[in-house]
Amino acid sequence: MFYEKAISAWREGTAYSRVQLVVQYFQSVEGFTEAEVIRKLPGTSNDDKSPLDWIMKLFGLFSGSDPFYAVIAYRNFKPIYYD
Repeated sequence: MFYEKAISAWREGTAYSRVQLVVQYFQSVEGFTEAEVIRKLPGTSNDDKSPLDWIMKLFGLFSGSDPFYAVIAYRNFKPIYYD
């Protein structure tokens, strides 16, 4: 992050409060699915069972010593019907 450009809620927040902030952003904008939170904390199992685990390991993003947080929501697209 660029410290001087980040909002104070992000700069002064904890990891948990930052995740909640992103979840609230998705909830406040119409047209997104319910946000899913993924947490990978140091010392937890790293079985490589999910595609996310495999990708993170491939890029070296999860060494086991740093926490990883992701908030995922999908855009709900309404079908357009043409007459």
